[in-house]
Amino acid sequence: MPTNYGDNDSLELYIECLTYLHAIIVDCNAVHTVVAGDFNCSVGSRFFTEFKEFVADNNFVASDLIRLDNVSTYVSDDGQKLSWVDHIISSPTADIMLLYVNVLENFVMSDHRPLIFSLQCSITLPTAPMNGLNPSKM
Repeated sequence: MPTNYGDNDSLELYIECLTYLHAIIVDCNAVHTVVAGDFNCSVGSRFFTEFKEFVADNNFVASDLIRLDNVSTYVSDDGQKLSWVDHIISSPTADIMLLYVNVLENFVMSDHRPLIFSLQCSITLPTAPMNGLNPSKM
């Protein structure tokens, strides 16, 4: 997601990216949805208002925000600035499948600490042939 430079262009670009993400989610017509990554917004930031509206408008849950407290996923190069800008959002049906959400505090690979999660799900293969293929013979 775009960085907040405090100007209108940054905000418009952020909203545009959320619009593209919404279109992808709608087009895929998935039963369960999980989106995780750098949303470049922390609680109280200018982008966070747009983020919260996006979550609400799509009937999502901010899965990390309801499970974690007082964490940071971004650390400035000098170590002086910390923020929680990486998030996991999910459909309610996917949120209940999230077993574990955490931040790897001591993992140093970039200026972001990994936001990790465990998702329990099952896959049921169809029993009827698909396009002439029988999944039981694969």
